[in-house]
Amino acid sequence: MAIAGLPLLASEFVGASSKFLHQGKNGKRFSIDKLQDSLAEFMVLSPEEIAEMGHVSHKLGQQLTPETWSSNLLRLISS
Repeated sequence: MAIAGLPLLASEFVGASSKFLHQGKNGKRFSIDKLQDSLAEFMVLSPEEIAEMGHVSHKLGQQLTPETWSSNLLRLISS
């Protein structure tokens, strides 16, 4: 939900997190056994920290335009 301007909390198994999640800047990537700890860390963030993470997420989400998406798809089909 990067384009929506939300902080991200993503499992290490989410492939898109490598592109849209910058650890500590717009969210947190966690291992399954650390989900509870990661949620607890999010719960103590200030409204300002959450807003800043959301802003960073939105900027990262804007990098994926219809043009870049279709270009990536064509590249994958061609290979």
